[in-house]
Amino acid sequence: MPGVTGVASGLPYFYVRGAPPGNVGYLLDGIRLPMLYHVFAGPSVLHPAFIDRVELQRGGFPAHLGRFAGAIVDASTSVPPDEFRTEASLRLYDVGAMVAAPFASGRGRVMLGGRYSYTGLLISKLSPVKLDYWDYQAKISYDLSARDQVSALLFGAYDYSAQPQQQYEAGVQFHRLDLRYSHDFNALTRLRAAITLGSDRTRQEDDTYTYFSFSAGGTMRTHGEAISLRDQLLSTRLVLTHKLGAAAELRAGADVGIDGIHLSQRTADILTNGELLKNYPSRTDSVAGSFLELDVAPTKGFVLSPGLRADWYHSQTKSALALEPRLLLLADVSKTLTIRHSFGVVHQPPTTAPPGIPGAQQIAGLPAGLQESIQASSGFELRLPAGFTGSATLFDNVFTHLSDPTGTSGQFDLTSPDTRSLGSAIGVEMSVRRALTRRLGGFVNYTLSRTTRSHGPVSSISAFDRTHVANLVLTYDLGARFRAGVRVFYESGVPVRHVTVDGPTYDASARAPGLLRLDLRLEKRWPVFQRGYIAAVAEILNATMSQEVLRRSCNADGCSDSRFGPLFLPSLGAELSY
Repeated sequence: MPGVTGVASGLPYFYVRGAPPGNVGYLLDGIRLPMLYHVFAGPSVLHPAFIDRVELQRGGFPAHLGRFAGAIVDASTSVPPDEFRTEASLRLYDVGAMVAAPFASGRGRVMLGGRYSYTGLLISKLSPVKLDYWDYQAKISYDLSARDQVSALLFGAYDYSAQPQQQYEAGVQFHRLDLRYSHDFNALTRLRAAITLGSDRTRQEDDTYTYFSFSAGGTMRTHGEAISLRDQLLSTRLVLTHKLGAAAELRAGADVGIDGIHLSQRTADILTNGELLKNYPSRTDSVAGSFLELDVAPTKGFVLSPGLRADWYHSQTKSALALEPRLLLLADVSKTLTIRHSFGVVHQPPTTAPPGIPGAQQIAGLPAGLQESIQASSGFELRLPAGFTGSATLFDNVFTHLSDPTGTSGQFDLTSPDTRSLGSAIGVEMSVRRALTRRLGGFVNYTLSRTTRSHGPVSSISAFDRTHVANLVLTYDLGARFRAGVRVFYESGVPVRHVTVDGPTYDASARAPGLLRLDLRLEKRWPVFQRGYIAAVAEILNATMSQEVLRRSCNADGCSDSRFGPLFLPSLGAELSY
C-alpha cells in the first residue's frame, strides 16, 4: 500500500507515513492482535474465508479507532454463510482448510478453519531460514430473534522463525475468545456489546519461553530460556449506532481493557537486565475510553464526519488522559472526481518494541507521558476509463514524545532506555489500480517521502527513511483458466549511519543500494461440482534472490553494510473451493 515501508522482506513490521512499527496497530473486529500475518511465507493468521475486509488506516482515522499514534490495520471477519461451503489448500509449506454450515434450521451458522506448517525442514533447505507456524479459527453465530443475535469467535496462532547465521530467533503464540451480543431496537438504532479474553506469550520450538532482542546489526537474537514475557488480557466494548434520519448517523461507544503482564527470569540475570526490569516488569496496566462520531450528508456526494475520542491510561502509579479530535471530509466534485481531507490527533503509551512481542507494547509507568501524533492529509480519487482508478494524497504527520529506537538508533532492543524524540513525515502517495477480477488487473503504488527524528542535540533523517517506495502488481488471464501474476517491488536504500558523541545520526549522502525484488505466481483452475474449483498454484517469493541492507555505516576507510537474506521461497500448491 502507498505510505508503507517494510523493515525487511517477510517481517510483519512496517513504518507507515513515518510512524514506527510499535505505533502500528492490528485490529480484528475491534480485537487487538499481536500481528495479522505469519512471517516470511506470508499467510494471514486467519484463514482467508474468515476475513471480509482489511483496511489500512494510514492517518486521520475515525474516532472509534484509537490507542496507536501511527496507523491501524483494521480487519473485520465475514459472516458465516447460510449454506454449506468448504475450502482447502495444500502447499509445500503448509496445509489449510475451512468448512462452514448452517444449523438449527438456518438460525445458526458455524465456520471452522485452520492452517498447519509441516515442512520447516524443506524451507531450511531452500533458504537460510527456519520456520514453523499454525493457526486455528472458529466462529459461530445464532439468531435469538429477529432483533437479537449472539456470536462467539475463537482463534489463535503460533509463529516461529530463525536465521542462525544472523543470530535471529523469534516465537510468539496467542489466543483470543470474543463473545458478542447485538440488539436492534428498531430500524434506526442498534446496540453491540462484546467481551474479549486473550493470552499472548513468547514461545520457542521446544515449548519453552524466551525473551527477544535485536542485535546492533538490526537483526534479532534470543537470550535463551532465562527470560519470558506473557500478557493475559481482558476487554469489554459497547457501541450504539443511531440513524438521525436519511442524512446523518451517530455512533457512540465505550470500552475498558486490562493487561496482566508477567516477566519471568532467573535471579542470576537480574543484575544484567536492569533496563528490562525497569521497562517491562510484571504489572497490571489498564485503559478506559469512549468515542463519539457523526456522519452528516447534507447533500448527495458530500459527507462530513467529525469525531472525538477520550482515553485514560494507567500503569503502576502513573495515569494519563488523551483527548483526540478527528475530522474527515469526502466530497464528490463530479461523477469522476472525489476529494478527501482528514485531520486527527492520536496518542499511545510509550513503547520500544515492534508488534508481536507480548507485554512489550507499553513501557511500565508511562515515563515521560504519552506519545502524540498530529496527522493531516489531503487527496483525490479519479475514476478513469476502462475501469482504472487513480489517486494522489499529500500527508504531513508531526510526532511529539515519540518512542522510536529503530528510527533513532537503527536497531530493535527491548532493553533500550525510553529515548523520546520529535519527528515528522511528509510525502505524497500515488496509485493507479484496476480490479484484479478483470482480464488485466493490478495496481501501481508509489510513495515519495521524508521522515526525520530529533532528540537532544541530535537531528537527522530517520534510520529507516526511504525516499522512494514503489510497487507494481499485475495479473493477467491467459485463457484456458490460466492466470499469471507478477509483483515488482523497489525501495531506496537506508541512509548512512554516523557515530557521534551525542548518538548516531543519519544522512542521505551515500545511501545503501536500493532493493529491487520480483515475485511470481501462476495458477490453473478446473471447475468442479458446478460452483466449485480445483486450482494448482506455483509461486516464487524473491525470484531475483535479492539481499537487503538493513544498516550502512561509513568512515574514512569506507562503508560496511549489515545485510538480510536473501529470502527465497518457491512454492507449489493446490486449492479446493466448493
